Amino acid sequence: MIWKKSYEVSSTFREFRYLTIEVVNATAEQKARILEGRVTENLETIEQLRHERSLLAADHKQLQRRFTELTEVSDSYSFLMRIDIESTIASKSTSIQALCVVHFA
Repeated sequence: MIWKKSYEVSSTFREFRYLTIEVVNATAEQKARILEGRVTENLETIEQLRHERSLLAADHKQLQRRFTELTEVSDSYSFLMRIDIESTIASKSTSIQALCVVHFA
């Protein structure tokens, strides 16, 4: 009777241990699948971010070129405006000198 009870307890313990191992394995496999899914998502995100970075770099380069062009045009315009202002001042100065000569002569 004691042997029979011992055998039943031992058998129950083995079954419990086997079920516990199955649950642990199932949990580990489930966690592994979840982690694999996350890894896949992360790889896709990394690839997407690399693509966006590439597009941003191209946009930045194009904006730098455009800024350089506009700066050159602005510098040219400023130079022409300065020449025009100097020319106008010189012309007005000559007119004032002529008026002074006529008026004070």
